[in-house]
Amino acid sequence: MKLQNTAWIFAMLARLSVYRKIYDGRQIVRLYLKYRRRRNEKPYKIRGILRRSGHVHVIRQGGMEVLRLRRPDRRNDRHILYLHGSGYVMQPTFFHRKFFLELGRRYEAEVRMPLYPKAPNAHFAETSEKLIRLYAELLAETEPANIVIAGDSSGGASALALAQSLLGKGMPQPGRLLLISPVLDSSMINPDIPPLEPKDPLQVVSAIREFGKAWAGGQDLTHPGVSPLYGPVQGLADMVLVAGTSEILLPDIRRLQKRIEVEGGQVQLFEYDGMMHDFPLLPIPEADRVLKQIGDVLYVKPVK
Repeated sequence: MKLQNTAWIFAMLARLSVYRKIYDGRQIVRLYLKYRRRRNEKPYKIRGILRRSGHVHVIRQGGMEVLRLRRPDRRNDRHILYLHGSGYVMQPTFFHRKFFLELGRRYEAEVRMPLYPKAPNAHFAETSEKLIRLYAELLAETEPANIVIAGDSSGGASALALAQSLLGKGMPQPGRLLLISPVLDSSMINPDIPPLEPKDPLQVVSAIREFGKAWAGGQDLTHPGVSPLYGPVQGLADMVLVAGTSEILLPDIRRLQKRIEVEGGQVQLFEYDGMMHDFPLLPIPEADRVLKQIGDVLYVKPVK
């Protein structure tokens, strides 16, 4: 698949972005984490496209603030619990806010995006408890088959870790899992990763490890709550995976796909040639294409 001009532009901008400059130096990452600690203490405010939509409100569920999108055209049997990414340390960026709205529009679903506790102020165990509570409260509103647990990047890892926690507690699985460019192993020890690092315009191995350490709170980076690649896969809901061939997370995503298939689970991987990390969140033709493919799997019948 030929890389579209718009995708190339976003890849170039990613290499020039302030985030890439932060990720490139371990000492800078640590300074950035100190900055995030201060920022994460401030309350989140609905602004920009969320405010203009007119359909987003802040509710309290699972012991935390949750952004809930209720469009007038939503279907009662479609609920998406969306866990946004950003290295476990940031509140939703513009691209996450836009994707949150797009999920509701495209799939005619009610969407919840929790403002879950972030590192370094909090660690995975605290957030996991709150996400389980949120899911339990959602089960009081609808059937588990009506729920999709979705996440991108670090949020994709949290989405999978949540589903694994549900297994451990004997709680019902959602109807589907949707993981976009998930960070499945924060230790980044897969030997197939280093050759991909020069091709990845955004992600850096050392930065992912540092963010993982902040999220782990003293636990080993291979703890399933931090790196769900090491958690159980048998009994999980049917899963949709999305990845680009220009991201360092691809080897672990392929590894997860193989594990699930070997253990008899249902998984579908949409792998796009030349695409960067989190490409479905970008305003590019490939994003529209893969979101249509995802919709066909999530809801069987074609969606808009």
